[in-house]
Amino acid sequence: MKSTQVTTDVNEAGWRSRYRLPPRGIGYLEPGMVDPNSGETLAYRIAKSIYQQRPDVFNLAWLCRESRLDRQEIQHRFRRLYDERLVMLAAAPAVQIYGQGLYYWFNKIHAGTLGGVKDLVSESCQKNDAIWSGYKTSGAFDFVQGACAATLDQLLWDVVLPETANRHFAWTRLCPVARALRSEHVNLWDAPADKYREYEWADQELEALAKKQRKLDETDIRLIVALNRKRPVADYFDFGVLAEASGLDGGALQAGFERVVEERRQLVPVVYMNWQKLGLTQTIFAVRLRRDVALDARSRIVDGFSAVPDFHTVWQFTDAHYDIGLIACTQTTDTALLRKRIETTAEVDLVDEAEAYRQFRCWGCRLDDSAGMWEQCAAPGAGLSEPRA
Repeated sequence: MKSTQVTTDVNEAGWRSRYRLPPRGIGYLEPGMVDPNSGETLAYRIAKSIYQQRPDVFNLAWLCRESRLDRQEIQHRFRRLYDERLVMLAAAPAVQIYGQGLYYWFNKIHAGTLGGVKDLVSESCQKNDAIWSGYKTSGAFDFVQGACAATLDQLLWDVVLPETANRHFAWTRLCPVARALRSEHVNLWDAPADKYREYEWADQELEALAKKQRKLDETDIRLIVALNRKRPVADYFDFGVLAEASGLDGGALQAGFERVVEERRQLVPVVYMNWQKLGLTQTIFAVRLRRDVALDARSRIVDGFSAVPDFHTVWQFTDAHYDIGLIACTQTTDTALLRKRIETTAEVDLVDEAEAYRQFRCWGCRLDDSAGMWEQCAAPGAGLSEPRA
């Protein structure tokens, strides 16, 4: 009997052409991905471990030209911004290409529940390493939380169901992410190709930011914008400094970083601005479209919202109660006008809105300085059991 050989070569040329619709889905392992634990991600991991004391891991020559500041002032200002917990180096990995689904869920606590219960839930969320991002809110919902998991069962049994078993929750709406277009002003892998890694703010928003808080001056803001400005990877870090700090080859570190950021587009570095430390809040819009809107039309509608830079975070959900998630800074944008823009979109059926006043983590990095856990990092899927029984 002729034996059947099963190939595991995911890079086999032309294999997708055998299918009318190629294999796909949430948690589908993408061919050609770079292992997130490989040496090609070392440049970011080394920078993440030392930038707190060595701001010169960033390419200061490029930053001097972009920000119009000298090296000493850049390093002095950056150290102050970090020491005051106003900024943090983080990275958004495209988890969907290495077998992790990205999910958000919205919770509502029963009306009349004592405020202390919400505070207890909030502290539990903060300590849960499986929750990779999340917000405490007031309005149409009380929490928005995010996690990545290899299977839906894993997410439900390890994270969502234990939390929602709390009798104080009225409902939970789980929203798998079909496309992540923008996060914290940085355009991600699902943004239009020419927008990838662009750092976007609405017109006049940076001016409003300078006026609405007292911890950042205009020069600080200019530096944060420069740190996040899209540029070639060669200009992002000083790979000579990384080589000196690690004892590794700077050229190899740069080549690996270029591959994961520019070629494979599976890691997006960002210097996060800690809005809650600035006394700001965020307005989160959860949008439901009419059920008869076709998938392609839904995607085009989301693309239209992503063209509005006032929305600093844009998610497209799939197979969920909500179809779109949008976030804008309450103090630096006209959120009433943004809501009107959403509601006057013909295909929109429902808009739920809440104001976020606490964020638990940014892509796995803890933001709770008061507990002494600032920047403690959790890897994608941390805190979850094995994905297969």
